[in-house]
Amino acid sequence: MKKLLLSLIILLPALSFSQSYGKRNSLVSYYQDLGYSVYNEYNFTLKEGEEKYVDRTFYNRTFYSGTDYVILLVPLENGVYDADLYLDFSDGTSYSKDDEEDSWAGLEFTPSYTRLVRVTAENYSSWSETYNYSFTLIIMGKDDH
Repeated sequence: MKKLLLSLIILLPALSFSQSYGKRNSLVSYYQDLGYSVYNEYNFTLKEGEEKYVDRTFYNRTFYSGTDYVILLVPLENGVYDADLYLDFSDGTSYSKDDEEDSWAGLEFTPSYTRLVRVTAENYSSWSETYNYSFTLIIMGKDDH
């Protein structure tokens, strides 16, 4: 009995991790089937209530007109109840957001002209307030030309 319990304790985190990677993989595959390519992928951790810009080495990211984009924020482990994603213009005004109550967030958009946009990921709600949950943020694009 102890061996079975120990095996479950060891396997549960691995199952949780693989299920979350399954969500990431199914979302990416769905958009790849629609003609999108992965441009960038960022992995990081977030505690509940914490926000993070796409990459702290730059404040904004350039998105080009004529390109359809998808941005996905997916937790890589169970325990995240609500992940949110925000796009803001460089002056701080809101461009688009996915703040629905769901464990992952996604945005589709096509800029009318080339512009700088800040991408922000947030772990709005999770099982633990102090645990650093692993996330991946994926930027995908499809050129209309």
